[in-house]
Amino acid sequence: TPERQLHSLLRPTSQALSSVDLTVYSSKQRTVRQVHIDLASGSEPGSGQWGGQGLLGVSVRLCCSTGQPALAWRVLDVAPGSPASVAGLRPDSDFIVGGAAVVDCDAADCRTGSAPLHTHEDLFELIESHAAAQSALQLHVYCSSTEQFRLLTVRPDPNWGGDGALGCGLGYGYLHQIPDGGAASEPPLRTLHRFETDF
Repeated sequence: TPERQLHSLLRPTSQALSSVDLTVYSSKQRTVRQVHIDLASGSEPGSGQWGGQGLLGVSVRLCCSTGQPALAWRVLDVAPGSPASVAGLRPDSDFIVGGAAVVDCDAADCRTGSAPLHTHEDLFELIESHAAAQSALQLHVYCSSTEQFRLLTVRPDPNWGGDGALGCGLGYGYLHQIPDGGAASEPPLRTLHRFETDF
């Protein structure tokens, strides 16, 4: 599978890689760029001893590009005192682009399990399941006003005192796409299989 191929390419071997070049597609800018990653920075080549989790310290989502915009849900409004407000979601400029189930959390650290979002219903099902289980959920959020990504932990609660389990409106579809910032034409891409994994 593509996931195993990528893991075997990046995983340290007896002849460890000192660097890797990746072709990265930006679904926001609709551009392709080359990224050079030095696997040896601050440690033995390819050792994964940079001080954090995984070999690279990033989550990678390999998916099929069909020229469609990125899968995203726009935060339309946030009720004061709601779980969305407590988590720090911002209306109009925040876009939810991914989610992860919180597997184990204590005061110092949270571990997460993958919760891939492949269709527009997946986010709503994820929120509903966490509300029913009274468990925390991590959301990958892109802010169009700052052009930054951040990870927020929210605890969906249908009994928080207002509407919905998050207390925010979510928009999906053509009118709620991440602004592309005036990007140029769509680059030619080969079809890739979809998966999510952490490195």
